[in-house]
Order: sequence, then structure tokens, then C-alpha cells
Amino acid sequence: MKDRFLLRKALVESTVERPAYNFHGTKSELKALIDVVAATKIFESTLLDDTKSLSQITEALKCKHACARTFEYTFNCPWPL
Repeated sequence: MKDRFLLRKALVESTVERPAYNFHGTKSELKALIDVVAATKIFESTLLDDTKSLSQITEALKCKHACARTFEYTFNCPWPL
């Protein structure tokens, strides 16, 4: 049983390869990129959640805009790309 599970796991892992991403930049550039992607994801999940209030959605949007401004200042290009 365990061998069957390990074989199935190995087959799945061999067929589903994760792309290898290599990001290069300064610490501030990487932090700006990570922050804006995370803020965008949080805003979208907050927006789609029916239990969230309007004030919670507004706060998530403000955070997203603040991170986007930092991204634009760091990279000199607008977010979203």
C-alpha cells in the first residue's frame, strides 16, 4: 500500500513540473514586488468574500494602492504590469 502511494506521488511530481523563476534585483525592488502582489491577492480575496464589509474592502484597496505607489516609485512603471 505504501509503495503504491509513493509510486503515485512520484508520478504526479514527475508530470507536474513547477516553473523555475529567478528574480534578480535589489532588496527594495524585491520587497516592492512581493508587497504589491500580496496586496493585490488580499484585495481580490476580500472583494470576493461575501462576509466582508465595505470598510474592510476599502482598507484592502487602500493597502493595494499604497503598495502600487511604492512599486511605481521603485520601478518607474505602473502597476498592474
